[in-house]
Amino acid sequence: MMLATLLEHEDDPLVLVQDEPALHLAMPQVFRPPRPPVAFARPRVPVDRLARRAVEATQREDAATFGETYGELTSALQPMLQWAAASWDYLLSTEGCRFLPRPIGERRYHRSDYRAVAEPDYARLIHRTFKDRLLTYVPAEHGRSFTGYLRQSFWPTVREHYRQLNHPMDVRHRTLTPLSYLRCTPYQFLNEYHEGLVHEALRALTATDRRVLERYYLQFFTTEASGEAVGLPLPLFETAQATALRRLRGHSALAYHLLRQIERY
Repeated sequence: MMLATLLEHEDDPLVLVQDEPALHLAMPQVFRPPRPPVAFARPRVPVDRLARRAVEATQREDAATFGETYGELTSALQPMLQWAAASWDYLLSTEGCRFLPRPIGERRYHRSDYRAVAEPDYARLIHRTFKDRLLTYVPAEHGRSFTGYLRQSFWPTVREHYRQLNHPMDVRHRTLTPLSYLRCTPYQFLNEYHEGLVHEALRALTATDRRVLERYYLQFFTTEASGEAVGLPLPLFETAQATALRRLRGHSALAYHLLRQIERY
């Protein structure tokens, strides 16, 4: 059974609020990156010439030549790509877990609209980063050695692309914690009784109060986006939010504390 915690807010009496279960993710503990290969490319493959051919094909908008050359480069640079793939545990240990939105059909069977990034997703990110480095390669600017350019920029770009996954897909959303990503959006309580109690209490409020609380607490909109969604400028939204919370607390103290508890996640 889940433990219970007594939470005290302002001058309210103590209210019993059920703790959420601990989030146990099997996180690796690897804080030293794998040693990069001595050679990023297979021997006796003209990588630099292939890279220049890909650049010229891009400039001519020759998709067929670019695709063929990209395949040859992917094969030639397997030592680099395999090293990046072997760095998955290191990246997960040092950067933490990231999340991706679920397909619409999949959301029907899960409480969360997001899922954790897994190793196959990371493999796709590696290849996306490699293609990005190839498309941005300019020999006159970055030097004639494509492998030298990759040594300088490939891994930092992989790490940056992974970090960017921390930003919500919807610009209206706040940056969330891992537990929140596994539970939203929109937010749903694990306890069915709490889920029903909060929504019943919200239905007892006015339409404006309900929308104010739903946008901010249950859909994780930023304060600015929440105000825009309900048609209120920022100062008026903040006032409306405080008023709606006060009315919710008057209707159901437990619903009020459960809603405020979401902020901890």
